[in-house]
Amino acid sequence: MKITGAKDTIAWYDDNAAQYSLNTRDNTFEEKVTYFLGKITATEPRILDAGCGDGRDSATLTDSGAVVTGVDFQKAC
Repeated sequence: MKITGAKDTIAWYDDNAAQYSLNTRDNTFEEKVTYFLGKITATEPRILDAGCGDGRDSATLTDSGAVVTGVDFQKAC
């Protein structure tokens, strides 16, 4: 599938969300979250996770003390 714009990207994730989630479930980024949140001076940082997919990264940010709003155009997986 040739992806030429946002609608194609959304369609690809709609069709492949479950497999994508399965393929990336073991990818973690706790060290990068710690570094990123260390750069924010707010005691309760608020993060917008645009394109959050299944929420894996939103959960990591939440577990690290951030208040996260996750949004995505894909269908639920």
